Amino acid sequence: MPQILIRGKDMQKRRVRRHEVIQPLDQSIKLIPLTKGQNAIVDATDYDWLTQWNWSVLASASGFYAVRHEQGRAILMHRELTCNEGKSTDHKNRNTLDNRKSNLRPCDQSFNQANRTKESINTSGYKGVKKHRDRWQAMIWRKGVCLYLGTFVSKDEAARAYDKAAIELFGEFAHLNFKNLSQKN
Repeated sequence: MPQILIRGKDMQKRRVRRHEVIQPLDQSIKLIPLTKGQNAIVDATDYDWLTQWNWSVLASASGFYAVRHEQGRAILMHRELTCNEGKSTDHKNRNTLDNRKSNLRPCDQSFNQANRTKESINTSGYKGVKKHRDRWQAMIWRKGVCLYLGTFVSKDEAARAYDKAAIELFGEFAHLNFKNLSQKN
């Protein structure tokens, strides 16, 4: 089992064991072992460059991220690959450990949030929809501002209103409630 040296808070070296990884048959991608039994997926062309550092996993509300630490600063693998200092990088397929360049796209925070799934505390079952008295309210966030889309009799109607606004505001970044909704509607 590979052993990798990392520095802890006290700056003393300590050994962290990584699990063994069997590389995929697809020669265009490679897996980089992280802590907590997780793997980052990267393009084979980036593998040698990325493995010069020790990567670990960072757990967040939106998933796991590959991260390394340098001079007390956390560096996220997906931002390192897109050279996107100070901006957001979106994972198209919402797998936050899939760091292939074809899955990454630079964006602002608002577009990144548009590609998220519904929150875990969601009670309607639809993104951007919540119960308001005996009706359903649709809303969408853009650049830190909540846009009210209306109140509807059914939650399906409210979800369709959200989807329509998401397509208009975010285009390809929009994570829709109804996958078959045409982007032309």
